[in-house]
Order: sequence, then structure tokens, then C-alpha cells
Amino acid sequence: MLAALDALPDGAGLLAWGRPSAGHEDLAEALAAQARALGRPCTVSGWIPDARLPELLRSAVLPVAPHAHVSASGSVNAWIGAGRRPLVARSDYAAELLARSPGCVRVYDDLRTALAGAWADPVGTWLPDGYRASPTVADTAALLLPVLARAAA
Repeated sequence: MLAALDALPDGAGLLAWGRPSAGHEDLAEALAAQARALGRPCTVSGWIPDARLPELLRSAVLPVAPHAHVSASGSVNAWIGAGRRPLVARSDYAAELLARSPGCVRVYDDLRTALAGAWADPVGTWLPDGYRASPTVADTAALLLPVLARAAA
């Protein structure tokens, strides 16, 4: 991820919201050291209260979920829920998301190219007003209620 920042203007860096998983606390400093070596700023925020996350996700210049092997990602879905169209690597999960909710993510094969494109057209990193990912809560309830009714009978 950090090496791809060379596609962006000087001074653009990485802000990673959240904290490393238990037992991986050293990763934050390793990431910061790698960024320093590349001359890029890097901040790992630490714990974020759930109530603040949507506001932060909406404040990002470029929404990126750079996980190489993302699947059922809470981070990707958090971006979508905040009205953002995150950059995500091509994967089976990304294809599944797009099949269910067309246009919800920007799939990339090359992160540098995707970052440069999103920097040039940041409007494309936002979902249209009124966009609703599928299935909605109502869609899910409509599918589950008959199953639950049969199970209860």
C-alpha cells in the first residue's frame, strides 16, 4: 500500500483508522517506519469509538481497503455504509459485492493506477445520494421471516 502512494502528490500519506489486532502491536510502528523510509506521512489512529467511524470515513480524501485477500470485510462494508465507494483489489468477494450492489466499490488491478485515478476524480469515490446496497435489512427480513415461520411450526 505505502509504495503505491508515489502515484499521489508529495505529502499525501496514509491514515489507518483503528488499532492492530492483539499480538500485532508492532505492526503500527513497522508501517510508520516503512512510510518514513518512503518520505510519506503515516498515522495509525488507535481505537475509534463506533459512533465516530462514519464521520471519519466520510472525511477521508480517498477510501481504500487494500487487503489482498478481503472476504466479507467489515471495513469495506463500513465504507459503503458511510456513503463511500472504496478502492478494493479485484477478488471473488469484490465480484460478489458488485453482483449484489452494482457500483458499490471501485475494483482495481493496480493500486497505483487506482489511486491516481481516484485522486483525479474524487467524486467517483462517493456513492450517489440515495444509494442503497443490497440486500437491505427489509430484503433480508422478507427472506428470513418465512424460514423462521416454518422452523417455528
